[in-house]
Amino acid sequence: MSLHERLREARKAAGFSTAKEAAEAFGWNKNTVTSNENGNRTFSREAAERYARAYHVDLGWLLTGKGSMKPDPSTDPESAEVFEIYKAILNKREREAWLNMGRALKEDKG
Repeated sequence: MSLHERLREARKAAGFSTAKEAAEAFGWNKNTVTSNENGNRTFSREAAERYARAYHVDLGWLLTGKGSMKPDPSTDPESAEVFEIYKAILNKREREAWLNMGRALKEDKG
């Protein structure tokens, strides 16, 4: 799978049906995203990092195709930060409610 195909796959896995939908959600230029996904335009490492963060995929996988698409929460700084905040600010009852809400949202995105 090529870089542009992985980018398209990452977008779909993040729940965006089209490049236009993702571009609108993140304030990106639709033509640039479409060109990146079609392989008509190369993109920088910085752009790859932006896509990886936005789509919650592993940067190494996006760039090389090696490893897992989804980042390992134990090594992904953003996931680790979310988990630390989650532990620090929510009590047990609030964590349970948050998990139930997250599960319901995940199921809806299906």
